[in-house]
This record gives sequence, structure tokens and C-alpha cells, in this order.
Amino acid sequence: MSRKKVLVVEDSADWHKIWRDQLDGQVLIISALTVQEGERMFMEHPDFCAIVMDACVPGHTPTTLFLTSEIRETFQGPMIAVSSISEYREELVEAGCNHSCPKEDLSRRLMEILHLEPVHAH
Repeated sequence: MSRKKVLVVEDSADWHKIWRDQLDGQVLIISALTVQEGERMFMEHPDFCAIVMDACVPGHTPTTLFLTSEIRETFQGPMIAVSSISEYREELVEAGCNHSCPKEDLSRRLMEILHLEPVHAH
């Protein structure tokens, strides 16, 4: 069985590593560190089961709202807004995300949304 593929648009490589470690191979994370990379990955991989969208990629003001709206036009699956700032998560939900959580809760939330079994500690 092939793993479910998740697009993660987030400019922090550290968060990508944390989430990969926490999800322990349960999903295949396709990383995009820029808005342009996120758009390209979305076009190249038509089989994502979920999309995770940070608001500020990169910077300190939301830069992914247009991409979120654009993806939502054709993508029917779950889109999760992740940001340390709740107002930015709300803006992403308005732009098309249908779930929201702080970055530190993403792995648990993704497991719930995709109905995956929890990873047991090694």
C-alpha cells in the first residue's frame, strides 16, 4: 500500500523535519519552502490527500492566501492552515482551508483528519 501524500507549504525546514519525525513515515510529506514551489508541487502531484499551508512563506505577513484560494478551486480534500498566529490561520480558512491548528499540533491533527492510527513510541 502506498503512503498518503501530503503537500506542506512551510518555509521552515525545521518544522518539516519535526513533522516527518512525528509522523514516522505514516504519510509522504512533499515539502515546499516557497509559495512558487508549493504551486509547482501542487501541479506536479495530482494525488495529494491533504495540503498543509503556513501563512507567511517566507516573512512576517501572509503570502499564501492567493495560492490557498487557487488550490481550493480544484482541490476537494482537506486543507489545514498552520500558523503560530491565530489571525493568520483565520485568514487562511477564509481563503479556502477547512481545518486549522497551531504548528505544534499539526501531526496529531493530520492523523485525525486522515484517519491514521497513532504512531507508538519506539
